[in-house]
Amino acid sequence: AAYNRVMNLHGQVTGVFTADENLAGRDPTRGTETCAVVELMNSAFNMFHASGEVRYIDLVERIAYNALPGAFFNGTMFSLNYYQQANKLDALQYAPHCEDDSQACAYCFGLLYECCASNHGQGWPKFIMRQVQISRDGHLAITQYFPSQTKRAIALPDGATIQSLRVETEYPFAQAIKIEVEEATNQFTLELRIPEWCTSARIHIDGQILEAPIKPRTMHPVRVPSGNHEVSLFLPMKIHVDRQPPLLPALGVTISTNAASVRRGPLVYAYPRQHVRDAGKIYDDEDGNVPYGQSHGQNSYLLGIGPWRYALVIENDANP
Repeated sequence: AAYNRVMNLHGQVTGVFTADENLAGRDPTRGTETCAVVELMNSAFNMFHASGEVRYIDLVERIAYNALPGAFFNGTMFSLNYYQQANKLDALQYAPHCEDDSQACAYCFGLLYECCASNHGQGWPKFIMRQVQISRDGHLAITQYFPSQTKRAIALPDGATIQSLRVETEYPFAQAIKIEVEEATNQFTLELRIPEWCTSARIHIDGQILEAPIKPRTMHPVRVPSGNHEVSLFLPMKIHVDRQPPLLPALGVTISTNAASVRRGPLVYAYPRQHVRDAGKIYDDEDGNVPYGQSHGQNSYLLGIGPWRYALVIENDANP
């Protein structure tokens, strides 16, 4: 209940909530620390383990594919973003500021603050290591979809052993996931996550479609015989329009935004913006630093090019 209240009042389209030192409402120009991004991913995993509710795994996926990439300019910690914002036109310092309009926060990419520089590293590893799990019923469960292969046999509580498990997919950019099972000693149950947004999922075993109904937001059980088999999961992705709820800047005050976000499957669409990079002065490169003479970082400010005169025209939210 507490989590739902936070998201209702401060949630963003990428799955995170605003937290630029203070909870800041639903305005997409407010920021979220990279620390908050990776910690929320970890918390959502733990909420799934405690409750079994698939919506928390859906949330992990949404954050991982939309918010976490926004923390890095070039994929390295040396271009790390302290605060990310859904509707920030430039990675530059200008109003509205964070922390009650304080100008102490830098909106750029670099090694800005020690907390995010040390904390961001848990994001992708914990996401990857929890892809394949043993469910509370003792079944083999796949909670996330990306290419992977086991390096050792998987022993299940019911005595079955799987010598090799491979996941092949281009998800989330494609809707097909292929799971190859090799040398299963006994029949076992494979649980596959069906996301909330997918209402027409299909599952095949060795090319034969399963006729059992498949419900969204579930861990769908599939009985896999012993031996070698190929399980194919298809998650058709439709375009969804999510209307931005009204802003609640103060008690009893409601501001309509007339705003919307567009997503396909787990991915939120973003409009591309050309930019130039303004590299700031190298800092911490002074006598007395360790190692001597080695610069610690450089801030990169991204400046947008050209006018920003775009609007989203949606004639039918249900069929955009």
